[in-house]
Amino acid sequence: MRSFMGSGCVVGLVCLLFGCKPGVHNLRFKAAPGQQTAITAVVKGKMSMNVAGKEVQTNINTQTDAHLQFDTTAAEIYNVRLNYSNFKVEQSIEGFGAKVLTPDSSTSIQMPNNVMEQIKKVAYRLRMNQQGGVVDVEKNDSLFTAVAKAAIPDNDSVGIKVFEMLKPLMNEQMAKGFLEQAFFVYPSKAVNVGDSWTNTMTVTAVFSMTVASEFTLMAITDSSATLAVNSRIKPGNNGDVLMTGLAMAGAPFTQNKLAKSAKGIDVAGMKMKAEFSGTQTGTVELDLKKGRAKTCQLHQLLNGDLTFGIFMLPMALDMTTTYTLTDLPSLVAYSNHHK
Repeated sequence: MRSFMGSGCVVGLVCLLFGCKPGVHNLRFKAAPGQQTAITAVVKGKMSMNVAGKEVQTNINTQTDAHLQFDTTAAEIYNVRLNYSNFKVEQSIEGFGAKVLTPDSSTSIQMPNNVMEQIKKVAYRLRMNQQGGVVDVEKNDSLFTAVAKAAIPDNDSVGIKVFEMLKPLMNEQMAKGFLEQAFFVYPSKAVNVGDSWTNTMTVTAVFSMTVASEFTLMAITDSSATLAVNSRIKPGNNGDVLMTGLAMAGAPFTQNKLAKSAKGIDVAGMKMKAEFSGTQTGTVELDLKKGRAKTCQLHQLLNGDLTFGIFMLPMALDMTTTYTLTDLPSLVAYSNHHK
């Protein structure tokens, strides 16, 4: 008891001398009923590995566009409906003295219109709190099924391969991580400039990662705030590789039919696994008038192993992700969209 009281006296003395003040800035995510927001995520970077003594580098440039519509419920919980609106993938592999473009001879691949029209019809429904965290997500298996039924002829190699490359984007957990990277940035209580807080999320993209992000309020005005981001990234619960782009580092792409599920990738009958750790740094610019982020720029440095069976490939990833959010004309609120 004396030790506890002594510690309390020390804290009290430090606050007295250096001015420990209660937080005055109540940063919160907020959205008006019917509010619509466009969100764009651009990922650029490279994956490097050593294969049979040769350095191989995969360059990646992807863009994902989505429309969000919000509605409020009790206790400041927000319903959000997410519809993907466009995907674009640029990818190349350099190594062995040559440059190989994938999935075909073009450096830029966009989702075929017939597939994209199917994707636009399917909504993901989630619930978010005032920290921007997703507290509930409605399981939705219809997107993969709908796209699989789109009119992609067997001889449309580009459409089929792009479909496979974007498979990990076609599930509700990816939608959850997509939102939280841009929205789950707010503190649980009022803060001052210089204060920090930590939010932890699971991101499912090429593979699953747990991201514990420390945010620090660097500056604030009446209309905006700047946050610094420092994250520790660890492997998630599921190490299955989901995205063909990474799998291509381990084996040639030989897919010639639509996959029947959104499970992990097999290479010669062996499940491909990935386990990566690293850091993420960046900044978030908040629009305090609109109650959401304006931009988020995040730089990831990851190291780990890609394994299939007894084979293991050490790999390094250097990726930069930029989120940009803009307002769209509001629509009538959809209060019962979860029913």
